[in-house]
Amino acid sequence: MRSRTSSRPLGTVGANRTTEPCQTSDTLPMMLSRAVILDTLCFFAGWSLVFVSGHGGNSTGGSEIVWQIGGIMVYASVAILVFAALIAVGSVLRSSVSRLHHSQY
Repeated sequence: MRSRTSSRPLGTVGANRTTEPCQTSDTLPMMLSRAVILDTLCFFAGWSLVFVSGHGGNSTGGSEIVWQIGGIMVYASVAILVFAALIAVGSVLRSSVSRLHHSQY
């Protein structure tokens, strides 16, 4: 029995899906911008936690756990920035190889 919302015959499960390949050129800039935004938020939130913790060096007061979490966030922002740079380099390389491949034919 067919459902009311489906107008295609039984046995044609993916018939109305497009067969075009996924356009990664559209998603890469979006991924890059999101990675940079995440990096910025992580960096400033981490430094803010380190600053407000009141802990560090020879100080006796403050929350050590907040200081450690803030430090981890600052270090994580470096890794996110490297990831964003790798996305950008990969995008440039992919477009260069694509142009080179299309210019030969």
